[in-house]
Amino acid sequence: MVEEIYKALGLSSYFFIVTHALTGLYHHYVVKDDTLKRMLPRSF
Repeated sequence: MVEEIYKALGLSSYFFIVTHALTGLYHHYVVKDDTLKRMLPRSF
C-alpha cells in the first residue's frame, strides 16, 4: 500500500516537472513571451 502511494507520488512529481519545463519552452518558442526568463534564476 505504502509502496503504491510512493510510486504514484513519484510519477506525478515527474509529470509536473516535465509539464512545467515544456510549458516554459512552449511560451519561449511559440508564444514568444518572457515566461521562460521569469522561470529561470537571475544569473542566466
